Amino acid sequence: MEIVYIKRIYEGISVKYETYKEIYDTSIKKFLNELCIENLSTFDGRINAVRIKHNIKSLVPLYVSNECLLIPTSSIRNYECVWINYYMIQSCDGNEIKMLDGSIIEVKERVMDRQIKTCEEIAF
Repeated sequence: MEIVYIKRIYEGISVKYETYKEIYDTSIKKFLNELCIENLSTFDGRINAVRIKHNIKSLVPLYVSNECLLIPTSSIRNYECVWINYYMIQSCDGNEIKMLDGSIIEVKERVMDRQIKTCEEIAF
């Protein structure tokens, strides 16, 4: 099942899949690292590769697989950071991103424009 987005909550993290939501008692970084390990890499390895190849210093997208390319909406240290799956974006209108499942995520417009452009380069 495809991940739509991941965000922090009091209990740990909430992972929104296409048809359901799951709560995990773990940190976002640990969850993302486990996703990467399932695809034979690590969180740090994937982030460093994208950072070097695309000359990005901050808000680096995380390529996990052909179905999962996660965009952070802010610094990973920020509690409000949401990791959005690029492949699940339906439309981006100003500071709102509408996901294929109907979810709407509020973001900073200029940050997301740059993030989406980088993801287009990674994905294609």
